Amino acid sequence: MIEVGSPVPEVTVHTADGVRSLEELITAPTLLVFFKRDCDTCVASLPVFHHWTGYAPAVQVLAVSQDDPADTAEFFAELGIDMPVVYDPPPYDASEAFQLLSVPSLVLVEDGGVTWASEGWQAAAVEELALALAALAGRETILVGADTLPLWKPG
Repeated sequence: MIEVGSPVPEVTVHTADGVRSLEELITAPTLLVFFKRDCDTCVASLPVFHHWTGYAPAVQVLAVSQDDPADTAEFFAELGIDMPVVYDPPPYDASEAFQLLSVPSLVLVEDGGVTWASEGWQAAAVEELALALAALAGRETILVGADTLPLWKPG
């Protein structure tokens, strides 16, 4: 996993409009949520991360799907969520640039650098991140659904 303090890697992702630099999509403090549909931990945790889109516009939440757009849309519909998403198709260049070992992986980017990173579901880490996002947004902490998940679940 990429280390806190590292600059954001120069990598491209796929969007509905084509291929773009990830860096150009980050216009505010941004939480990158890397996920894959067939990951049980992603299925359980993505609804929690989805609620953090409520910190906008002060904080962006950008899902980074390792699935194709059709599978991602179907997955979001199954979960009842909708959030900004980009795609990291095989060979997963963005995931590799961030040195991910598993999904879900969360990476908070501020001012061109990584300020927080975590893999899998770790309740204490998620709570810490929720507090940090709320502080950045100047809002109350959003942790909807987090109390129904275990303390730890690997990706």
